[in-house]
Amino acid sequence: MDAFAAKYVVFIEDKTGSHARALLDLMDSYPNALQHFVWKQTAASGQYTIAKQRGYKVWGYFMDGSNGQFERYARRFDYLGIYHGASDDDMKALVGYGLPVICWEIHTRWMRERVLALGIQGLMCSNYPYVSSNVAQASRDDFGSGLRAAGDLPWVLGWKYQPLLVSEAKALRVDSGSTTGYTLGSLGPIGKDEYTIAFGMRWPDALPDGNAHAGVAFGLADDQPYRANVPGAVGGYHLVVHVTGQVELFRRTPGGDAGESLAAFDTRPQLQVSG
Repeated sequence: MDAFAAKYVVFIEDKTGSHARALLDLMDSYPNALQHFVWKQTAASGQYTIAKQRGYKVWGYFMDGSNGQFERYARRFDYLGIYHGASDDDMKALVGYGLPVICWEIHTRWMRERVLALGIQGLMCSNYPYVSSNVAQASRDDFGSGLRAAGDLPWVLGWKYQPLLVSEAKALRVDSGSTTGYTLGSLGPIGKDEYTIAFGMRWPDALPDGNAHAGVAFGLADDQPYRANVPGAVGGYHLVVHVTGQVELFRRTPGGDAGESLAAFDTRPQLQVSG
């Protein structure tokens, strides 16, 4: 607070729900506190009354509109918040109260476009360098840094599904289930009619059984999650290398499943043995 209170607007929440007065006393100790601090809380919490009595603006947030929560609590606040997993109808209903609405958390550009189109005015964002732009951040991966690049995300936003960055090999190890995907949003969009993709991949331990395959998807309309053989809202192309060595190219329409096979050719599988 010493570093940022005088320069920025700071949203502060008493997460335990038991230190409201102590936190407000601390906020009051800073110059121009009413212009720099916003009281933040779950919409159903009653602490907003204490903050309002001291003159602070208050922000109340909802997961969704279940059980009539919007109608019960929305009018208490100066600003409203809603979770990105809420339905389109719920977001539009909350916007209908006529107060500024902030959506949390926005990780991708398609999420940004979705909520802005529904009337959301503010975005709580953890991928800001990526989400706030519409240009590619890089032309190649940054796996060797050991850090996840802004815009690079697993198909499910959770640590369980985040691949392992193997910096010494400048590689990404994916091991979170039989069907998964990882979006390299940092590399898109590509503003060219023609471009080349170069990538390398291998099964790091042993060849799997059955018809296992892995590959790369490209030519997607946006940065929504894309998994081969799994229906999804975004269409595009994916090239897969089967465990047999066959390489196959597919085109998938939005909402499609496996897609249409456009071409296939056989290669010789190679086994790499280290001593």
